Amino acid sequence: MGNALKKTGYFYASFTMGYSGYMVYSNKQVRDAFVGFVRPVWMKVKPPRKALCEKKAEDLEMTSGLEVLELWADCGQLFPLYPGSVDWHGVEENPHLKSAILNTAENNGFPKPILEVTTSPPMDFLAKADDESFDSIVSQRHLSELEDCEELVKEAFRVLKPGGVFVAWDTPGSSKCKIPRKDEQAINYLEDEVGFNEAEVDFEKGGAVVSIKARKKRNFNMGFIFGNLG
Repeated sequence: MGNALKKTGYFYASFTMGYSGYMVYSNKQVRDAFVGFVRPVWMKVKPPRKALCEKKAEDLEMTSGLEVLELWADCGQLFPLYPGSVDWHGVEENPHLKSAILNTAENNGFPKPILEVTTSPPMDFLAKADDESFDSIVSQRHLSELEDCEELVKEAFRVLKPGGVFVAWDTPGSSKCKIPRKDEQAINYLEDEVGFNEAEVDFEKGGAVVSIKARKKRNFNMGFIFGNLG
């Protein structure tokens, strides 16, 4: 009898926990509130590894002196990794992360960050952005976490100004993102299919993340040499 009661108790406990988890993740408002509370605490308890932060900081050097559009700003964990002179513009779809993002920005010397809190995924924000409207675009979320990483890369190319840079990361060996994983194949895809120039793909020491960096070709205006021939 005791064992039967114990098993029944385990069953109801498991059912209750499973149902609670389902309710949290099936309701966006509840899920956002839960993530908005837990995520900043988790980032303090278990911050990213030092080697990973150093690699991302190295990648973000490309944005020095530029206006940055950061997609999926999360808790603002990239703020300490940016070079000192960037004009930051971020997009995040979870309104409960807003205070964490702005506090992290202030603590890292970003006095006037522009944060767009959207009701739809940041990809929608990017799709609605004007052609050649940003100097650089950074995807905080790994490419394999997105439904269509190829669409992100192509939209980033469209929105970047000539000479602008794109920086993103992903998990090595992930099968979710169709962008080729081998360095040479990825570079060929970024340059030949998308149109980027100076593409670079390399791995963080330890192999936990692959970084993807590319620059959009600059327009070369001959008018300053030949003048207006019209």
